[in-house]
Amino acid sequence: MRRFSTIFLIGFFSIYLIAALTPLGLGIFESGWKFSYQNPAEIYYVDRPSVLFTIVPYFSDYKEIVSWIGILQPTNGGDFAGILAFNRHYYEGLGNTYSLEYYIAGGKPGLSWGGKVSTEYMALSAATDYSLKVSFGIDGFYKVLRYGFSIEDLYLYSTNPSVYMMGKYVAAMGIFTKYFAFHAGGYTLNFDKYGGYAGIAFDLLKVAFGGRAEYLYDPSLSKGYFGYQLGAVINIDYISIGGAYGTFVQPVDYKIPFTDVGKKQAFMFSFNIKY
Repeated sequence: MRRFSTIFLIGFFSIYLIAALTPLGLGIFESGWKFSYQNPAEIYYVDRPSVLFTIVPYFSDYKEIVSWIGILQPTNGGDFAGILAFNRHYYEGLGNTYSLEYYIAGGKPGLSWGGKVSTEYMALSAATDYSLKVSFGIDGFYKVLRYGFSIEDLYLYSTNPSVYMMGKYVAAMGIFTKYFAFHAGGYTLNFDKYGGYAGIAFDLLKVAFGGRAEYLYDPSLSKGYFGYQLGAVINIDYISIGGAYGTFVQPVDYKIPFTDVGKKQAFMFSFNIKY
């Protein structure tokens, strides 16, 4: 089995637009009350300049900690929105993976496109790898229907040839009202693992909360994995504070990047300052 390295990027954001209630990406805690930025077209709805910090500790056979900090820039009158971010993934006893990422999105309300370019450096005890990855996506609305398509973290280059051209392919849609949203989607990891999810969200402006259930099937093992996440966010003037708890599912025979992980418990904390 070839090694598949999935980025554990988690971004978090909650704003007051109907269009921004529920992102359609497949972030680890994509629970309907924050942006995951897995689909880069989502960043078109960033409403004001801000700095965002997210930290996620995982608990499994190996402890892991993901930290992400980004500078977010809105469209400024309908041009382009962007994010410049740095990501660090710590693996207990193994080392670290570092990523520098740039996102850009454009379009118009109701139909946006986006892309991401990231450089990745794996400084691990088993090996040292350099990689270049890209993501593409669209995010659209038709009345109360929202839809999204994306190709995420596609390896264009790597010193590890086994991950070349690997990636995640995602399609999703949802029904949105001003205070409520339901969304569902499907994805494949390099066309040999398949997953689906459904989520629900409630947005009360100052407080938002939601949940998500996911099922990932591995045909080579004839085995499935079930995961769930629950979370909430509080908006206080120019500050958003959020938290979540749940499980992240991943096939045991995948290496991320050098350890068998299966199902992992994780917490998330996110802090966003708008200015």
